[in-house]
Amino acid sequence: MVGESPSRRRAVFARLLDVLVCRFEQTASRGGPVSVYKVVELVGSSSQSWEDAAKTAVETAAESLRDLRVAEVNELDMQIEDGKVVAYRARVKVSFKHEAGG
Repeated sequence: MVGESPSRRRAVFARLLDVLVCRFEQTASRGGPVSVYKVVELVGSSSQSWEDAAKTAVETAAESLRDLRVAEVNELDMQIEDGKVVAYRARVKVSFKHEAGG
């Protein structure tokens, strides 16, 4: 979230907190164990499209992270060389279930 305005960062944090509280309440109300999720931010790139860039980020993360749950595209940009687009980039947050000791 580098370069983002403070109000945008607060909004993203508030949304994330709302999601976490909602998951906690849903799980607790069912009497089940409360789960904790880690969130990491990745940047995927593609010479074809933003969709491919986001897909690349998620699929690459899935190779080393288990039980991915949610992916959220936060920012899109392009790499430009000599006035031409050479790469599409997608900044993606993915969440996965935290395992004890992990």
